[in-house]
Amino acid sequence: MRTLAAVCLTTVTAVGLPSQTTHLVGPGGFPTIDAAIAAAAPGDIVLVQAGAYGSLAVDKGLVIRGLAAVYVQTLTPLTWHVPAGQVLEVQDIHLTGGVTIGSGQVALIGCQVSGQVFGAPTPALRVQNAGVHLVDCIVTANSGASALPAVEAAQADVTAVGCTFAVSWFGAAPPAVADLQTSRFAASHCTFQSTQVGGLDAPGIRAGTFCQVWLTDSAITTGPDACALAGSGAMFRVERCVLSPTTATGCGVLQGGPTQLGIEAATELQNGAPYTLHFTGQPFQWIAVHASTGLATTPLPTFFEQPLQLDLTSFWFVGLYPTDFDGTASVTWNMPVGLFVDTPLWLEAITIEATFPWQVAPVVGGIVQ
Repeated sequence: MRTLAAVCLTTVTAVGLPSQTTHLVGPGGFPTIDAAIAAAAPGDIVLVQAGAYGSLAVDKGLVIRGLAAVYVQTLTPLTWHVPAGQVLEVQDIHLTGGVTIGSGQVALIGCQVSGQVFGAPTPALRVQNAGVHLVDCIVTANSGASALPAVEAAQADVTAVGCTFAVSWFGAAPPAVADLQTSRFAASHCTFQSTQVGGLDAPGIRAGTFCQVWLTDSAITTGPDACALAGSGAMFRVERCVLSPTTATGCGVLQGGPTQLGIEAATELQNGAPYTLHFTGQPFQWIAVHASTGLATTPLPTFFEQPLQLDLTSFWFVGLYPTDFDGTASVTWNMPVGLFVDTPLWLEAITIEATFPWQVAPVVGGIVQ
């Protein structure tokens, strides 16, 4: 696999970085995360020191980053509504009790999200009428006897890179690991796993009519009597994936098309450190990489198969890179010292082909530490 020296990201200075105020939670700062959020303006930074917290209620676009072991445990799901044009980015926080996202653009990076295990069980992550982007997250649902997925999405756009999704349950009504309704879901280098005690096997990804699912370089593990991909009327596109052996019938039908583009972040975003992405696509293929400090789902143009997820108002071209004979490429950037600290940085790769539709990989990135 070839490693390419890429153009320095200091070109972002021509685009400009947002003005932000930093709010500290813990010793020497606000006593609770919610108090810091109430004092913050959209676009501000909330840094959370190690500890256990009882709430994280958000109604605006912010950067919220855990500085060490940060746990938020609630008895009912957290509900987040982000206004249009704003983005909520949450990094390195353990969220127990479930999260419901009802609007806007939300990114979870390096987070662990689990559903409610006491009282009424809940899905770990419920998304409706929103765009949600997951990077290096673990999302789990312990469903008991109720049929609750790790991820439940309706009228939503969800992307995931390097994530683990899992459900465990007992009883006769198994949940899907991911349950989608009228949504688009794109994942790369992810795992989906179900574990059951008695009862029926659970499907990996269940998608309803009008859903679109793109899955690259991932694995789905289900029981022998469950479909890795389930649902009629949905579009399933799978590339370089391992789907567990199954004797189930009536599973989702895989559809062919151009080779999809897989993406994997080999390192975390660190101030002054190299940041490396791995790509997998067709041999001798050009890949265009773009970056942005914001996220926004762009309606699907006819020459892209997947939607674009970068905010085009803060969007710039990073570079054009070729794959090797085996269809792989690695690209490394040196993060400028001090330029992006506690600032979101998102990258999206697009294949450049002689014919359409071009393939768009899920977004990667996060908050520079």
